[in-house]
Parts: sequence; structure tokens; C-alpha cells
Amino acid sequence: MEETEKTTGEENTNGGEYEFNLGEDSSIPQHLHGGLAERAQQLGLDGSKAAEYLNAAMSYAQEMEAQAARESGAALRQEWGSEFDAKVNATKQFMVRMSQKAGLSAEQMSVLMSPNGFRLMNAIRQASGGENVRYAGNPQSAPKMTPEQELEEIYSDPVKYHALITPGDPQHKIVNRRVNELLGI
Repeated sequence: MEETEKTTGEENTNGGEYEFNLGEDSSIPQHLHGGLAERAQQLGLDGSKAAEYLNAAMSYAQEMEAQAARESGAALRQEWGSEFDAKVNATKQFMVRMSQKAGLSAEQMSVLMSPNGFRLMNAIRQASGGENVRYAGNPQSAPKMTPEQELEEIYSDPVKYHALITPGDPQHKIVNRRVNELLGI
């Protein structure tokens, strides 16, 4: 039995091991499970109730973040109007190039994968001369991504990444199938 998955390995007040299981499909990263179990036990919380609460709290927080992102995304779509798709594609390409130059992983770039992050990165792209798309009258799409860039984009997008790693997500099969195609599996 893994320490982070089932127990902290310490005895509880009843003499048995402290049960704290967030589950395999928890949205809480696996590397945090052990530390969370220790804190719950230190506070004298029932392990199963603490795990249930943490999973529910994370689910609620993700729902609220997703709602805020939808609202912010709708505002950005309205702000950019007919240029939206072209700007998003060009900005994604720019972000992939910049993350590679900076040596940042998709996970490290995830903080920018939001409408405000796109707003910021698009402004930087335009200010730095990285604008490779004409918007006045005849928008052109950004160059097609390589398989590596598309994989990086999937890993960088919190929604797509969550779908990829969460079997219960409605988009899991679609994203997983695309990743397998890109990997040649």
C-alpha cells in the first residue's frame, strides 16, 4: 500500500493506520497526498472525511475557475472580434516559441493559459515584432503547428491537460486519441 495513497503510515488514536485516500482520479496532484494526509491527521480530522472534503473543495474551486475563464474568454472574444481566431493561433505559436527559448515546460507555462494570459502574450508578441499575422481586412491563420508544438499546446492548456489525465472527463477520449496520434501510437 502506497503511503500517499492509503495512509500516512502512522497510527491513529484507535491504534490502526490513519486512512486518508484522495483516490486515483483526484484532481489534487499525487505528490501532495502524503503531506495533506499528515496535516489532516495533525488536526485530528477523520481521514476519509478530510479526503472527501478536499476533493469536493478542489472540484468547487475548479468549477469557479472554469466559470471565470469562460466569462473572461467571452469578453476577450468580443474584444478581439473577427480577429479572435487568428490572434489566438498566432499567440499560441508565439508562446510555444518563447517557452522553448526560455526552457520552460508546458506545466510551467500553464499560468499563462487563460484569457488574460493570452491578452498579455498577444501584447508582448505585437510589441516585440512577433506579429506574423495581418489583421486589417484579410486575416490569415498562423502557420500549422508541428506535432511537437501541438503536443506542447495540449500539455499547456489546463482544460485539455485535465481532460487528458482525467478518465472521467467528457473530452478524455478525444484528447487522449489526439495525443496518441501525435505520438504515433
